[in-house]
Amino acid sequence: MEWIEKLKDILKCPICGGNFEIGIKKITCKVCKKNYKVENNILVFLEE
Repeated sequence: MEWIEKLKDILKCPICGGNFEIGIKKITCKVCKKNYKVENNILVFLEE
């Protein structure tokens, strides 16, 4: 999936600025290991 490779270059972790490992249900920062959910193909940075 070519678009996933483009996302890896664009997205940066809002906590540490690291790059992400992108999965189907979540993405994980490679540096600080913070997980973010992906719901309905939308990345969720906000937590309740």
